[in-house]
Amino acid sequence: MSDFVKNLKPGDAVIRWSWGWTGSAYFETKVSHITPKGFISVDGFLFKPDGRSRGGGQALLDPKDLKTQEYLEKYKRKNFVNSILRKMQACRSLSYEQA
Repeated sequence: MSDFVKNLKPGDAVIRWSWGWTGSAYFETKVSHITPKGFISVDGFLFKPDGRSRGGGQALLDPKDLKTQEYLEKYKRKNFVNSILRKMQACRSLSYEQA
């Protein structure tokens, strides 16, 4: 990870990146607190001082990094399209006028 993790303080903005069987997800959030041993608490998850989660499958990313911003924007666009598709699928009976 980068130096940004070493300089984090409670209230600092971070991107929480999580990955698993369903793919990657990105969440804009803030640091809750930092333990005396340097562990970082974000959204109820505990991250090591290097920015990786203790349980695996997550990491903290710098929100100012251009590559991170690009990934976050792609994720937001994909989620928007998926939410519209889910709403369309939920609407089983649509008249011609409504369409």
